[in-house]
Amino acid sequence: MLKKNFKHLHIFIIFALSVLFVLFWRFHGANVNKVNVRIDANRGVCVHFIDVDQGDCELITCGGYSVLIDAGERDKGVTVVQYLKNLGLKKVDYIIATHPHTDHIGGLNSVINNFNVGEIIMPKIPQRLVPTNVVYKRLLETIINKHIKVRRAVQGDVLNLGEPSLNILGPICENYDNLNDFSVGALFSYKNVSFLFCGDMQGNAERDLLNSKQNIKADVFKLSHHGSRTSNCKKFLQAVSPTYCVAEVGKNNIHRHPHTKVLNILDSLGIKNIYRTDIDGNIIFYTDGEKIYVQTQKKRKPTKTHFSR
Repeated sequence: MLKKNFKHLHIFIIFALSVLFVLFWRFHGANVNKVNVRIDANRGVCVHFIDVDQGDCELITCGGYSVLIDAGERDKGVTVVQYLKNLGLKKVDYIIATHPHTDHIGGLNSVINNFNVGEIIMPKIPQRLVPTNVVYKRLLETIINKHIKVRRAVQGDVLNLGEPSLNILGPICENYDNLNDFSVGALFSYKNVSFLFCGDMQGNAERDLLNSKQNIKADVFKLSHHGSRTSNCKKFLQAVSPTYCVAEVGKNNIHRHPHTKVLNILDSLGIKNIYRTDIDGNIIFYTDGEKIYVQTQKKRKPTKTHFSR
């Protein structure tokens, strides 16, 4: 009887420990990632796709430098601020506000009020398209009050981040009719690995970027406009030729992003590694310039890919 009871107790203990492990990973997995990221950031480069629901927010950390690209809606500002603080950041060297839609710039006000900011890079917008909403006005007021240097996004500019570099690719033209097409395009490169960010750039701007003959090949591509079918045309995706794509989208979003049409194009091109913030939560890419490791907040296990570009 004692032996039987001991066996039952042993099974119960194993079960209890398994439950505790699952709960710990589910609720504290982000803390594990934070520790790993801080260690890896000292040896190479990390690119974070921060889950801000239906909005964009990316962070590059490399050799003591940091670049924040967008920050989601205004109510996600606290999420972004806490994420940066958890990484131990005190300063953001560059902020790129890709274009003045609230799901991209809304949280920047909170970031600026909580960190020292070196420069803010923004596209020049024609007066007829300049937003009149409170979010944009408050952002401009905060920039002025904090005496932060604003740099116009100019094709060909390069941000020196030590060994890595970030090339500004666009906007190309100044006469688009859609505010999305004024999105800042940027190619971040470290040794043989590159990441492409194009905000909400749509068809006209994609065509102009292709015609500019600039290098847009990238190992990781953030799907433009959250994976909308008005962006991410087949010709553009072929030119980028990514191994990984990331869609920054909200769960069950009304826009149905990423769109089935875009997912079908990616599938037809053999691009299978698609990450989504609505499914994966925060997504972190770490690279030493030769290999890429991916860590997600939810579900997926770390992966590694070798490149020869």
